[in-house]
Amino acid sequence: MSAKVAFIDDYEISRKVFSGLFAHIPEVELVLACQSGEEFLKAMPDIEIHIAVVDLIMPGMSGIETIAAIKQLNPSILCIGISSHDKDELMLQTVDAGAVAYLSKEANLEEFRKAFIKVIAGETCYPPRLRELLEKRS
Repeated sequence: MSAKVAFIDDYEISRKVFSGLFAHIPEVELVLACQSGEEFLKAMPDIEIHIAVVDLIMPGMSGIETIAAIKQLNPSILCIGISSHDKDELMLQTVDAGAVAYLSKEANLEEFRKAFIKVIAGETCYPPRLRELLEKRS
């Protein structure tokens, strides 16, 4: 059984590119693509989602706010934050909001696939810099 995935990104081209990427990852099935956190939260009660992949920088409700809202409404949904930015504070806020993974939008297909496999297995998937920041905080 494939994990049912929602992809949330304000850019239409990103939604199209990532829809194609998900088609090459047999462990997941893209069931919903939304242009905003608000749109996803409205659709969330009507569709079964296991994993939400959320762009962190969006107008209106940010990706971090979206992840926090998802976790509040349905803690069983696993969240993956994605961004083309790798600022320390942004990565830490993503984890604090409840994300179990953080990926660069520049990651390749195999990196995304490995991240999904880890997340599905109940593991976190953070880049080395973020792991280092988290170790310093504890």
